[in-house]
Amino acid sequence: MKKKPLYTYLIAFVCILCCNSLSSQISLNYKELEIDTTFRQINFYDIETAKKFKNKFQKIDKDKLVIFHFGGSHVQPEILTSETRDNFSKLFNTGGRGMIFPYSVAKTYSSINYTVLHTGEWKYGKSFQFPPKIPLGVCGMAVETTDNKASIQFNFKKTLEKNDYKLLFLTEFDSLTPSFQVIIDSTKFEFNKKDFIRNGLKHYTTIHYKGSINHIKIIISDSTESSTNFRFYGIDVELNQPNGIIYHSLGVGAAPFRSVLNISKLEEHAAILKPDIVLLDFGTNDILYQNAIADDLIEQIEKTILRFRKINPDVTIILTSTQDLIYKKKSITAAITFRNILDSIAKNNECMFWNWYDLSGGKGTISKWYSLGYAQKDNIHLTMVGYKLKGKLLFESFINTLNKINENPELNSFTVPLKQYEQMEYDLQPNTPKIKEIVKSSKIYKVKKGDTLSKISKKQKISVVRLKKINGLTNDKINVNQILQIK
Repeated sequence: MKKKPLYTYLIAFVCILCCNSLSSQISLNYKELEIDTTFRQINFYDIETAKKFKNKFQKIDKDKLVIFHFGGSHVQPEILTSETRDNFSKLFNTGGRGMIFPYSVAKTYSSINYTVLHTGEWKYGKSFQFPPKIPLGVCGMAVETTDNKASIQFNFKKTLEKNDYKLLFLTEFDSLTPSFQVIIDSTKFEFNKKDFIRNGLKHYTTIHYKGSINHIKIIISDSTESSTNFRFYGIDVELNQPNGIIYHSLGVGAAPFRSVLNISKLEEHAAILKPDIVLLDFGTNDILYQNAIADDLIEQIEKTILRFRKINPDVTIILTSTQDLIYKKKSITAAITFRNILDSIAKNNECMFWNWYDLSGGKGTISKWYSLGYAQKDNIHLTMVGYKLKGKLLFESFINTLNKINENPELNSFTVPLKQYEQMEYDLQPNTPKIKEIVKSSKIYKVKKGDTLSKISKKQKISVVRLKKINGLTNDKINVNQILQIK
């Protein structure tokens, strides 16, 4: 297939927006929700990060582009991520469905895309447990059983259309792993204990299957063994082809940022799935209950970034901010500090940053989302329609950024200054010197009549070149009342 130039994505993107079924479900009244489309982009702070991001999407026609989207309860049910994945699939070649996990076995809510039935006695571990009860896989969970008659069955709510599939079963192969069967609709596949020990498989096994898929069932079939242990981390459902985009939804409800550091099998599973882009979409469970930033949060985030860079030095990491939150009738103003910290870490670590806090309206807007039916009564979680809107805005932010880079391949940065809020300094009470430094370093200037970049640079003691770079300006044109970031 001939590669499409990036400018064609914008044309296709407009077509998608025109026919998107989401528009029939909700009235996208951005004004009432106070959505600020100025922030509908993914910020980058250096040209090399931009080039890597662009190159990853340019390869889709010949290689697979793999996205990991980690998060908490807003990611686990896959409402947000399904909307983003579906929009990507309309615009680019799809490479497959991505990871599925037997959530009901781990006694938690499932994806909107499938249900899970199981038999037998199972143990489970989740990434918000410190330490987890059993070693965890890339989904942030794992289940295991010693019951030699146990089973798991995935039932897809919408049939996976007829195709040539490659299914990767992430399991643990050792001397205790029993023989098992996999049944895809009516087709049975046998996995004999002697065979996979002889073949030296340690982390996964593959099934090639042609057809449509309604059900996938795993049955432990080692009834003669008295000592067995079957540990399961999920299934990656891909198309048996070299190209396309795969969007993995890897959410665990209640998970904070450090939960990713709990995934002991991350290196093994990343070597199999080969992520190109990693979205680290946490924060709510880090700041909600204390309305404060933990002393070691910055260290945890930077350790997480370093871990992925060791897995793949070329990986693109996207950090995100949270939305406005209310807990026990109090505004969670630490969300603003968290936004500032993530923006700063992204700059210092050659990451990208999606400013969802300001895009979704910023301070004091979650109650409006609730009153209009986009957020739940707890003023923390969104409704079905709210998460779909967030997923749509995330997709648009990807495309806007791609098109911006295509328009100007030598662009050094693409940023929008963080919003400033009334009583911000009063509300924020960062509790470590490093966090205080980040908050204090945020300085803006409002353009007045008669101002030029030269005048502002002299007044603020910053070079014109630097001023343009941190504000993503490609020329010297500025407007009255425009907000410029100085630091």
